[in-house]
Amino acid sequence: MRPATEEDAAGLLALRRRLDAGTGFMLLEPDERTATVEGEREQLRRFTAAGNRAVLVA
Repeated sequence: MRPATEEDAAGLLALRRRLDAGTGFMLLEPDERTATVEGEREQLRRFTAAGNRAVLVA
């Protein structure tokens, strides 16, 4: 495991979309997620800058 970086944004977004499609228990339906890769990058930047948050990938 390692901390996610901006380069992981596309993969993380793809994972979120797969999870949306895979179960009816997510907050969003598959067609409701409007996030973009750039938006994911920005979210990762904010998490990193906060200093008390982490997104881990394997």
